[in-house]
Amino acid sequence: MKILKVGFLLSSFSVLLIVFLLLVKDTITPGYASNSLEDLDPNFRIKVELVTERLEAQGYNFRISETFRSQERQDFIYDFYERLSKKIGLNVRVTSARVSRHSRTINGKPAACAIDLRPVGLYSIKKRADFYIALRDESVAIGLRSGANFKRKGYVYGRFGLGYDPGHISDSCSRI
Repeated sequence: MKILKVGFLLSSFSVLLIVFLLLVKDTITPGYASNSLEDLDPNFRIKVELVTERLEAQGYNFRISETFRSQERQDFIYDFYERLSKKIGLNVRVTSARVSRHSRTINGKPAACAIDLRPVGLYSIKKRADFYIALRDESVAIGLRSGANFKRKGYVYGRFGLGYDPGHISDSCSRI
């Protein structure tokens, strides 16, 4: 019984630590990040606007968590969560890529081919999952890649058939 309590405490601590880090990440992480649609590749932006219009028509409220992220920030996020995962013995990585579609630039200016959307006002896991399912279905229907299809065991939305990054959508824009 004592082992279960210790395991629960470590797991609870890990979740609290992750939540805390997500809340303060913009003040403690190096580099630059944006949630502006202006920082998307123009062709990808048109597709994103179509997806978001369809979600709004279904009654969903959401926010843009991130569009562009500098390579410096991407490297930091990758390294930090990789080390944290090893330290606590639990995979808490929020990215599995050093090179991200969020970090794409054209002539030194942001032209991201990825966006992260988060539901607003949906408090149950089931209702949040419904939003992510709608986001996945609308994105895939127009040829976008959905993080809801990224597989990882043990993730909270796995029981709803969703991958570990369900709010992420991206396109395969050309490398420049």
